[in-house]
Amino acid sequence: MTNVILRKLAQKGWVIVRRINSRNIQYAVTPAGIDEIGRRSYKFFKKTIRNVVYYKDALERFLLSAKTKNFRAIVLVGKSDFDFVLAFLCQKHKLEFTQSETSACAEGALLAYAEDIEDSPPESGEPARPDGVYLHDILIGL
Repeated sequence: MTNVILRKLAQKGWVIVRRINSRNIQYAVTPAGIDEIGRRSYKFFKKTIRNVVYYKDALERFLLSAKTKNFRAIVLVGKSDFDFVLAFLCQKHKLEFTQSETSACAEGALLAYAEDIEDSPPESGEPARPDGVYLHDILIGL
């Protein structure tokens, strides 16, 4: 598969292939290949920043809503890629932020379940954790 990909990159002019001997081949990225890497990296970076801003805004709306409901703290249950964003926004809006592996919750705190915590399966008949919210629901706009 690697050879097929390298052949296609060579056909596009992004890689030069040079046979050193019967067993060894040398590959080099061309200036056009470097331009393509830069263009794609820039597009990926722009898309990533746009997503981070979108997710930050969604989390900020969630925190402001929690604050209007008189929550004084957010407890993030589990591990999340967004923990640093939540911590920053909690500090900005003067909410206490803690992270926990369990759903033990202090009075006045709202539980936020991280991406690694799953909902209860629908066939179990139990509601999906009525005592908190799931970050994935906030981030996808539910």
